[in-house]
Amino acid sequence: MGKRTVTIQKRSGRISTEKRGGERKSFGFARIAVLPLAAALLSGAAVSPTYAESAGTSGIDAAAAAKMLKDAAQAQEIRKAAKPQQAEWMRANMHALDQDGEKKADFGFLKPILGDKRVVALGENFHQIGDYSRIKIELIKFMHEKLGYDVIAFESGMGEAAAAWAFRDDLDAKTMMQGSIFGVWHSEETLELFEYIREQAKTDHPLILTGYDMQFGSALSSQLVAGLLQAADREKAQTFMQSDLEAMTELYAAAGSGEGEPNDKTQAALADVEKKYAPLYEAASALLKRKEAAVRASVPGQPELYDIAQRTLSDRIAFMRMMRMGVQESYEYRDRLMAENAEWLMNDVYPGKKMILWAHNDHLAKKGSAMSLLENGKWIAGFKDMGELLHERLGDDLYVVGLYANRGSGLEIGSDRPFSFGPMPEDSLENLLSLGGYGRAFIDLDAAPASSPYGAWIDKPISAGEDGLTSTFVSPMNIRFVPREQYDGLIFADEVSAPTRLKP
Repeated sequence: MGKRTVTIQKRSGRISTEKRGGERKSFGFARIAVLPLAAALLSGAAVSPTYAESAGTSGIDAAAAAKMLKDAAQAQEIRKAAKPQQAEWMRANMHALDQDGEKKADFGFLKPILGDKRVVALGENFHQIGDYSRIKIELIKFMHEKLGYDVIAFESGMGEAAAAWAFRDDLDAKTMMQGSIFGVWHSEETLELFEYIREQAKTDHPLILTGYDMQFGSALSSQLVAGLLQAADREKAQTFMQSDLEAMTELYAAAGSGEGEPNDKTQAALADVEKKYAPLYEAASALLKRKEAAVRASVPGQPELYDIAQRTLSDRIAFMRMMRMGVQESYEYRDRLMAENAEWLMNDVYPGKKMILWAHNDHLAKKGSAMSLLENGKWIAGFKDMGELLHERLGDDLYVVGLYANRGSGLEIGSDRPFSFGPMPEDSLENLLSLGGYGRAFIDLDAAPASSPYGAWIDKPISAGEDGLTSTFVSPMNIRFVPREQYDGLIFADEVSAPTRLKP
C-alpha cells in the first residue's frame, strides 16, 4: 500500500519520502475497458458512447451498457436542471465566513451550536495547507474568548506538548511550536496560534496546550522525562535523554525506506530495536513509580506532569511496536491509543474543561469504519478511528467539524514540493458545497433539513478529496462517506493556498 513510512510522515512530519502515492496494481485488458465506464456511471460524469462498444468486447452486454449510458445521461440532465434550486438551498443553509476573502469571519452563529459542547474536533482533509490553519485558528480564538473553551489538543506527542506548556515562560512562540507539534504544521500561519497561546497564558483564562498522539515528536518529551527523573536518580536522569534519542534514531534507521509493508528483514531490525530499548523505558517508569512522592513534589502545581511522563514512556514502547505493523493495522492501533490518551486528558487531567481537538479528518470522523478509501486503485474499507471511539463515549457532547476545499495549492508531505488541485469534479462534496457561492462557509449538518430533495445529499454517500492513507498530496474523489454520519458540521473553502514555511 505504498510507502509504509508515509503513515508516520503524513500524520507526524517525521520521515521524509519522495514517493507520490503507492504503486497501482495491474489490471487485465477487460477490466481496463470496464473501469472507466463503471466509474463514470457512479459519478454521473459524461460518458463516451465508445465505452458501450468496448464494454461489449469485454463480456458486458452491449444493450445493457447502452441503457446505462442513457440513464446516466438522463440523470445528468436532471441534475443540470435542478442546479439553480440546489444552489439556492446551499446558500440558505450555509453560513458565510469571509465571502470577500478579506474581512474577519463572524462566528456568532456558532454560539447555540457549540456553546454547550464538551469537545469540538476540528479536522482537515490535508495537513499542509496554510489557509486551513488560518481558518481553524480564527475559530479557536472565538471559541476560547466567547464560548469558554480552555484546552487545545493537537494530533502530536503528548509529552512534547506537555513539556512546551510547562516550559512556556522560557520558550518563544516559534520554539514552542517546533518542539510541541509535528512538522507538517510548522508554518507562519500556525505560529499565530502559539503567539496567542503565550499571550493568553498570562491571563486568568489561558488556552492550555496539550497533545494526545503516541508518536515521538521532538526532544522536548525526552527533556520532560529526564527532568522528572532528576528527583529520583540524578545519574540515571543524565543518561536517559541521550539513550532516548539514540533509540528513536535507531528505530527510524531500522525502518529504512519504508517501501510497502515491512518485510521480514525490516520486522527483525525493528524488533531488535524494541528489545534493546524497551527495558530503558520500563526501568525509567519503575524508577519514577518508586520515587513518586519526591518526583511529584519536584513540580509543585503541575501534578499532571508525573502522569504524562509515565504515559510518554509507555507510548515509546507502543510506538516501536507500531512501526512493525502494516499500514491499516498501524492506523487502527495508533487511533485506539490516541483515543485513550485524549479521553484520559479530558477526564483526569482537565476535568470540567472544554477541549478543542486538532487533527486530520480521517482521525476525527465519527464513524471511520463506514468510510471507503481509494488506495492504489482499489476501494478499501476505512478503519475505526479515534473519532469513532470518542463518539461512542461522548455522544452529543462531541461535535466534529470536517474541513474541505474546492481548489488551491499545498505542499506535499515529506518533500514540501508545491502541488495544485481542483476545481473538484462535479458530484463531489466540494463541488456541491461550492454551489453556495461563498469563499468560505460553514454548514451545520445536524440542523440542515434533509427532507428537501436538495438536502438529501447529507444522508447519502458522496465522494470527496484528500490524501488517503499513503499518498502525499490531495487527490479528488478518493474517499466516500455519508456526510451526517461522519460530521456534525463542515467548513468549506472555495480556494486555499500552501503554508508559508518559517524562515531559518
